[in-house]
Amino acid sequence: MAIPVLLMARSLGEGGSERQLVQTATGLAGGRFQPHVVSVAGGFSEEVLRRAGIPVWRLPLRSLTGWSAIQSARRLRHYIRRHSIRLVHPFDYALTLFGVFATQLRPGVITLASQRCFFDVVPAKYRALLRLALRVADGVVVNSRALRQYISEVHAVPPERIHVCHNGVDTERFRPGPRRRLPELRGAGLVVGTVAVLRPEKNLGLLLRAFAGLLGERPDLRLLIAGGGPEREPLERQSAQLGIAGRVLFHPPVADVAPLLRSIDIFVHPSLSEGFPNAVMEAMASGCCVVATDAGGCPELVTHERTGLLFANNDLGELTNQLRRAMGDEGLRRALGEAAAQHIREHFSLERMVRRMEEIYENYLPGPTAGSGSLR
Repeated sequence: MAIPVLLMARSLGEGGSERQLVQTATGLAGGRFQPHVVSVAGGFSEEVLRRAGIPVWRLPLRSLTGWSAIQSARRLRHYIRRHSIRLVHPFDYALTLFGVFATQLRPGVITLASQRCFFDVVPAKYRALLRLALRVADGVVVNSRALRQYISEVHAVPPERIHVCHNGVDTERFRPGPRRRLPELRGAGLVVGTVAVLRPEKNLGLLLRAFAGLLGERPDLRLLIAGGGPEREPLERQSAQLGIAGRVLFHPPVADVAPLLRSIDIFVHPSLSEGFPNAVMEAMASGCCVVATDAGGCPELVTHERTGLLFANNDLGELTNQLRRAMGDEGLRRALGEAAAQHIREHFSLERMVRRMEEIYENYLPGPTAGSGSLR
């Protein structure tokens, strides 16, 4: 009989953690585990889960403190009891903060925290409590070796309780194919682009500055920035100030980003802080030539000059130089894109990610394959 497990996230929308939750839940369904999903805000992936036969429940959590948190904790514990949930696994820091402490009064229920980002992108008011949650949880799942080292060394979580499960990507949905420009980009000779939630740590202003500096060398160059978020208007203002507004397409967030990636020749990821970027995996799987920061877990994904190009974190000159290399050498772009797609197929498939998560869950739950909680 399948073991009920509960996966949690703030929303089921466009973010990387949210997509990983949905992919994990659908991958687990029908096997040893019976996934349930809890979210606060819902999102366009909710219907995907329901079609897969996965129960989805909305948690009426309005704040991580106060009466709303107390009521929501009671409802969560009732849901766990009613559905005989054996393991609870939040996928983002907000639900880790809530879920780890809310489940402490349910004996016999395993709670795994997630840490998919460095603390510099967590609001300062939550950092001390998050550090405590990571220590209180039965285990911590991270998506890169860089995060495992950081959580262990900086936040004093025993390394044997931290388990790496690299993100995975659907290699049937994201795969190499002919470049097909969006209608708005059909006149472009070469498209540089990115897909991201537009938050400050994504550092897209650096990309705008590098792009502006290269336009004189290639007037048929265009830039695609796809996604929504609080930085949309500031980035639009910056593009106008740089005099490049007519060369930049801001595209709203969409459920299926694969067509956007087929419009991009050179995918740029300039994030200041990064755990293990889903967007870079999807671009690599799609055969894009990737230029990425060397922050966090990015070097675990991109090998410089083999599966992409890396540049020093927040270094405008180096980003510009790597972009110039890629722009000027079609053979290099093709070779890096082909190697990247093969690398993702071999090492970062959804199947591999789901198998690894199953190993972690099995290690904490009674059964013939259970272990001692020390699997890394």
